[in-house]
Amino acid sequence: YEDHPAVVLQAHLDMVPEKTADSPHDFLKDPLKLRIEDGWLMATDTTLGADDGTGVAYMMAFLAGSGGPHPALECVFTVSEETGMEGAFHMQQEDLKGRRYISLDGGGEGKVTIITSAGGVKCQDTVPLHRIRTDREGFRLTVSGLTGGHSGMMIDKEKGNAIRLCARTLDALRKAGPFFMADIAGGDKDNAIPRECRAEFSTYAAREDLERAVAEMQRKAKAELKYSDPEVTITLEPCRVEHLIDPESTDRLIDFLLLVPGAVRHRSMRLELVTASENLASVRITEEGLVANISLRAEQESFLETMANELRLLVKLFGGSQAEYGRYPAWAFEEKSELREVYARTMQELTGCEMKMLAAHGGLECGVFKSKWPDMDIITFGPKAENVHTPKERLNLESFDRCFELLSELLGRL
Repeated sequence: YEDHPAVVLQAHLDMVPEKTADSPHDFLKDPLKLRIEDGWLMATDTTLGADDGTGVAYMMAFLAGSGGPHPALECVFTVSEETGMEGAFHMQQEDLKGRRYISLDGGGEGKVTIITSAGGVKCQDTVPLHRIRTDREGFRLTVSGLTGGHSGMMIDKEKGNAIRLCARTLDALRKAGPFFMADIAGGDKDNAIPRECRAEFSTYAAREDLERAVAEMQRKAKAELKYSDPEVTITLEPCRVEHLIDPESTDRLIDFLLLVPGAVRHRSMRLELVTASENLASVRITEEGLVANISLRAEQESFLETMANELRLLVKLFGGSQAEYGRYPAWAFEEKSELREVYARTMQELTGCEMKMLAAHGGLECGVFKSKWPDMDIITFGPKAENVHTPKERLNLESFDRCFELLSELLGRL
């Protein structure tokens, strides 16, 4: 196949380092604790990294000589896909000769290929707060038990957002009596729906009233999330607080979190999928004040600009500021694709299955590659993995092997 056009294979090297709240795992130095259950590969109490370790493994196998004959391969291992696609953005025109590109970050059991993906931008909103040094009795509010998930793929699955639930509970608690926030921390990754959130506060309200408000909010949350996040838990326990936020700043903090637009913003009547969304991904209190990170995704640039401007105006009303970073382009659908047609025929002959075309709301490096090489013909490919970006992530090993065989056959036909 030396005289055939080259094929580009691509996967990213990084993973989302999520873990359970009680896990001591240190991603900077500890190896993953892998196990196999009923044919699924998993990591104990952490994400697995099948996204996109599977693609990396496939490329390494081809480079080591596994698989059948194939055209020249240009294997691209990108970095920092999960945090802004920096590796893809740093690619140069002269880096690639091939114009047939297989993204190994697609999933779908080898039966699905993605045909379009959203663009996105991350907004960091900072609301100033006035903090007072103190040492007194307080309470810790914890929202946990949520399953979270990828904020692109799972945004329309009615997953509970721990930060939003925490803000709603704080709103109910402050009605019980004089109320002073001390701290709040929730979420960790821009591209994951936050599973946990913790807030500390002090109040003159009676504990019975506080517990009653928490119990009522948990009842509401369980009813709302009955079919998507039934294990949601909201708890209250005593603690000591070292800093308090004055009443005006407390109200500003809670009000801002309540007013941040959320989840699904637009749907496509043509593609029957989410076309614009906002994920309130994380909150922290720093020396500058409340820092909230919100991830925006949209099929169209106009949606992104509208949502970013809404947040800009909102934080301005609260006396704060907004920084934007990590912008990446959308990948638009193309009716004709020769590579997609070969893939569909190969799949049909090998598996008897019709190839399905999926429009994805998550951002993909495909959009970056298409913006740099407009004539690139693109498909996505990958084995079956579930619960990515959460500690319950798992990879089906039979699917992993089947997909490698299918990929080998596909390359042989190119």
